[in-house]
Amino acid sequence: MNPTPQESLKMALYAEWGRRKTEQLGRLIEHVGMENVVIVSCDDGLGTIKSIVDYSRVISVYNWDGMRAAYKTATDLVGGQSDKWTLVDGATSLLLEHVNSLFAATEEAYDYRARKQQIPDHLITASRYLNKNDQVDGMAIYGRVGRDLTRLFQTWKALGTNLVFTFLEELTGITDKREKTYPFGPAIPGNLGYRAAMSTFDFVVRLWYAADGSLMGGTKATAMYEARTREDRRIGTNIPPVIKDFDLVEYINLINNVKEAAAK
Repeated sequence: MNPTPQESLKMALYAEWGRRKTEQLGRLIEHVGMENVVIVSCDDGLGTIKSIVDYSRVISVYNWDGMRAAYKTATDLVGGQSDKWTLVDGATSLLLEHVNSLFAATEEAYDYRARKQQIPDHLITASRYLNKNDQVDGMAIYGRVGRDLTRLFQTWKALGTNLVFTFLEELTGITDKREKTYPFGPAIPGNLGYRAAMSTFDFVVRLWYAADGSLMGGTKATAMYEARTREDRRIGTNIPPVIKDFDLVEYINLINNVKEAAAK
């Protein structure tokens, strides 16, 4: 079950509300043992698995500074241990909070400038995102968000453990009328941040319910949704593009079986 250091898993699950993302993390915890897990909870959403969670190994995060502190704590607990698991639950909430805080600070800086008052020191950075007409520059803010998210994903990837993030989903396509359309993808603000996430995770799975109530896992991209599976197609053992009655533990075992076959 536990991969070698060169084969630690980097995985993301995404779905709309109520699609058992956190329950999937619970299955993994039961399988590997809570002593081998650190949870970074970004939205206080562990209620569905609270009976199996050791809260001394839960790091609650509510803002960007909290996420930086969480990385230090996680490093102290499990850093560099490839048989451990870091589970970041509710990541979309953290990312949206970061975007909103940047816009709020920039708007506050705008208010000072509009009143021809000196901008306080704590808003100097935000004032950089005012354009030459002293209007809030959304593109500049999203550029900053993209850089921040790129560093975030790269940093957690370097932790040296197995890594699972959960996200909400959203439509990621744009029509020529600037309206949202397919495919669905992880709800990650900004194009740069989105691309950084999709390049960080070797496995990205979308979860949804079928008409018969089965939980489905989409492991490969279609016109309807984004997904990712990094595998060696030369060995003839492929991960199915859609898995009915998706179970995270069984999926990880399938990945490891494919990797073992590739190594022979």
